[in-house]
Amino acid sequence: MKKIMIALFSLLAMFQLSCNPIEEEHKQGSIVAESELNLDVYPLTEGGNKIVMINKTPMVGSHWNYGSGISVRQQDTVLVPFLGEKEIVFTGICAGGTVSTVRKVTIDNILYPIEDEWAIFAGTDKEGKSWMWDYTSPDDVVWGNGGYPGNTAPAWATIKAGDMDQQDPEVGKDGVMHFDLNGAANFTKISQTGKVVESGSFNFDMTKQKVMADGTPWSIGTLTIVNGTILKGISPNEGGKTIHEFDILKLTEDKMVLAHVLSNGWEAWFWCFKVKK
Repeated sequence: MKKIMIALFSLLAMFQLSCNPIEEEHKQGSIVAESELNLDVYPLTEGGNKIVMINKTPMVGSHWNYGSGISVRQQDTVLVPFLGEKEIVFTGICAGGTVSTVRKVTIDNILYPIEDEWAIFAGTDKEGKSWMWDYTSPDDVVWGNGGYPGNTAPAWATIKAGDMDQQDPEVGKDGVMHFDLNGAANFTKISQTGKVVESGSFNFDMTKQKVMADGTPWSIGTLTIVNGTILKGISPNEGGKTIHEFDILKLTEDKMVLAHVLSNGWEAWFWCFKVKK
């Protein structure tokens, strides 16, 4: 009888030990309801592009997506390059999973400096900025290929602006690429008749450079078009495939030269653009 009692007490102890961690795990593994998130999101200056983001929710980690970047701080102040109504997506990290919500801010003016390239590509107001083939005469060369890294402009095949009505009939030689920052980094390809051909987004990375053997930069960064491509953005000698990421060779307020290096490693295609006035 004594042995039976000892065995029963042992089983009871084992049961308690096995249950307590489960109960504790259940408590620790809960997910905070969206309605319980305590967040403050607001412009530092009314209508400005410097945004304050604060997570006051106890025991909840932070993941903020503000469109042009990510922050995992409980409290952060960030610069946003976009105009208009902007969604800030917050993902709370709980012991049992994640919970997401959205806060909106309205940006009327770029009051605080942002990376220069945002303004160069898309301007600083809601109208945005349009780019077209860089020509003053239909005989000006705007597209073609050459050697890599020996060339930085069309040198072998040299396609003129006047050829673009035939080369790219859907868009034509006077079609444009429109960049704007209205709520996001928006990209729109528009034909010379005013038809919207593609709508997507764009981003750039000025740290991704191609460097020549002597250490001289051949390119100064990259431009990526999502859900679209630039004017005549194909690689003819790679089966005519659509290109989405381009090397930036030149970028000023009114001139842009882009390139794509082929997989063969010795050939590149070049695109020459200017701002449409």
